[in-house]
Amino acid sequence: MNGYLFWANIKVQEWEWLLDKDFWNKFLDKLLKKLEFTRPKDLLPGKNENDRFFVAFPGGGWTIFQAIAESAITIHTYHEEQKFRLEISSCKWFDRLKVVELLDGTFDILFLNYGFLDWRYGRVIV
Repeated sequence: MNGYLFWANIKVQEWEWLLDKDFWNKFLDKLLKKLEFTRPKDLLPGKNENDRFFVAFPGGGWTIFQAIAESAITIHTYHEEQKFRLEISSCKWFDRLKVVELLDGTFDILFLNYGFLDWRYGRVIV
C-alpha cells in the first residue's frame, strides 16, 4: 500500500487571517489545484457536497478538514501563538516542495519545519 504524510508547523508574522474562513477556503482550493488532488464532491456531484468543514474552538482556533479522493488534509490554527499546522495524508504521491512553495508564497513565515513520510519504507524524507 502506498501512503504519504506531509506535515508542517508554521509560525507567521501576521495572524488575523488565521480566523478567516474565506482565506482558508481559497488557500485549500489553491493547494488542491497545485497538488492535482480531487475533491469528493467533484467525483460524485450531489453526494459529497460537504467534503470540507470547519470546527471552531473557544478562544478562536479552528480545525479545518478537507476530504480528498486521495485521503485528507487537516489544518489546525493556534492564533494566540500565531501558528498553524498543516497535515496532508495521501495514497497518491505528491511533491512536498510544491506545498512548501505555496506556503512560502502565501504566508509571511517566521518559522517553518516540515517532514514527509513514505509509509512503504517507514521513513521520513526531508
